[in-house]
Amino acid sequence: MADLVQKGMADQAVDTLLSLVANITADNERLSVLNAKYATLLYGRRSERLSSDELEQLALAFGATEEEAKQEAVEVPIPTPDESLSDDGQGDQQTNDDHPAQKAKKKRRKHPGRTRLAAELKRDIKVSTVDDSERHCKLCGAEMKVIGYQKHERIEYVPASIVVHEDHREKLGCKACRGDATTAPRTKAPAIVGRAGASILARLIEAKCDDAQPINHQAEQFARLGWQVPTSTLYGYWKYALELLEPVGKATESAVLGNFVVGIDDTRLDYLDENQRSATKRGHLWCFSNKGGMVAYVFTATWCAQDIAPSIYAVDHFVQVDDYKGYGSLVELNGQKVVLVPDDKRLGCGMHIRRRYRSAQKLGDLRAAQPIWFFKQIYEIEKTIRGAPPDERLAVRQRLSLPILDQFDTWLEKHKDAFRPTEDLASAVEYHRQQAPFFKRCFEDGRFEIDNGDCERALRRIAMGRHLWLFVGASSGGPRLATAYTLVESCRRLGLPTQDYLIDVITKVEQGWPVRRISELIPDRWGIERGLIVP
Repeated sequence: MADLVQKGMADQAVDTLLSLVANITADNERLSVLNAKYATLLYGRRSERLSSDELEQLALAFGATEEEAKQEAVEVPIPTPDESLSDDGQGDQQTNDDHPAQKAKKKRRKHPGRTRLAAELKRDIKVSTVDDSERHCKLCGAEMKVIGYQKHERIEYVPASIVVHEDHREKLGCKACRGDATTAPRTKAPAIVGRAGASILARLIEAKCDDAQPINHQAEQFARLGWQVPTSTLYGYWKYALELLEPVGKATESAVLGNFVVGIDDTRLDYLDENQRSATKRGHLWCFSNKGGMVAYVFTATWCAQDIAPSIYAVDHFVQVDDYKGYGSLVELNGQKVVLVPDDKRLGCGMHIRRRYRSAQKLGDLRAAQPIWFFKQIYEIEKTIRGAPPDERLAVRQRLSLPILDQFDTWLEKHKDAFRPTEDLASAVEYHRQQAPFFKRCFEDGRFEIDNGDCERALRRIAMGRHLWLFVGASSGGPRLATAYTLVESCRRLGLPTQDYLIDVITKVEQGWPVRRISELIPDRWGIERGLIVP
């Protein structure tokens, strides 16, 4: 009996040990996946593109034969918009059989030579002449004439400088009776900020937004140029300049929100807590972009949908967004509860969907090869119609892209329950199923884009700047920074000289520009007026 008891206890101990080993193994697998995910975020390649070789290997791992893998890895021959709109409706699309399975070796491109320097650069031309003893022909002795110049360009850096403009106003006084005096009138200048001119104010804004230079770094740069100015004084200049430009920023925001399609995304922007010393709170900077070239930013002290609702609800037509839950929530506007972004006005983003499949693939889940391949085909088609008229884009999408989307939907339904809930691929599939109706709507109009990449790229410069200036001073500083980024980023995207634009607008507003004409100062209107933008 004692032997049976001991044997039963031994069996129970073995079962317990096996259970512990299984749990430890599962934990190790989970930690390995997390470690790979964080290593990819920290050190991995940011590009989401897959080469043909990678696609071939993924297809083999996915169960395809070697021949099938090579066929899938070959670049898909996509017809041009003209071909896809031929009279017979079929075009001249070729099949994969007409292409070799292996890519032909690319020819080495000829080096284009040195980049030409812009003609508007300031040039200091020095002419070197031939010595008098060598100005006669060695064959006949005749004097040689100038037939040209051998040019050599050398680029030099001339440091910036601080220039003090002194305005000497004549003063007159009566020396006879000492009863009367008069002074020449002062030129219109920024009297409130004292000695800072419009160029200093413009430099503060451009350097912080375009070059991610914090105000304290700019104070150090000014000191090296000989101008010792306290950082607090520069912050006062910054505040004054952006309070002047706030109406122009609001007018730019209004112009962006009035577009047919408005992309929306946000990024974190910390600010100091006024009630707790040395503490920061998490705010958000929202980006609104459109195909007109301009971009607008709005700051909110929280990530609550109610805070950003007035700006989003001002969009009259379609909104392209990601999966932020606040877009589908109820908010209170004008005393009524409404959905922030109604389903019939919402467009999805292909980049956000693809990114989740790509993340699963980077972590070693080769089953993500098929959805990534679907996206590769779709984006290859989009590449051929980029910049084409909306009608042509719609026709090509209906003819080529929609059949691929239908195949994608079939694959999605087939595999919706095929993966464990804890797997990254299962999360990607579930996210895709939720966003599928909004993503498919992007192909229903040639004016729509299939992703919100334009808006994400507009936030990249802010994310880079955060590494230097870290946070804004207080919640009141967030709207000022949003105004600055609105004007600077819009100028950059439109190809306008940011410094010239800011100097001109600041000067006009200081001199009393009429409020009813404030829309004339937004970046695109300013550029059109000066012939820098073709309307």
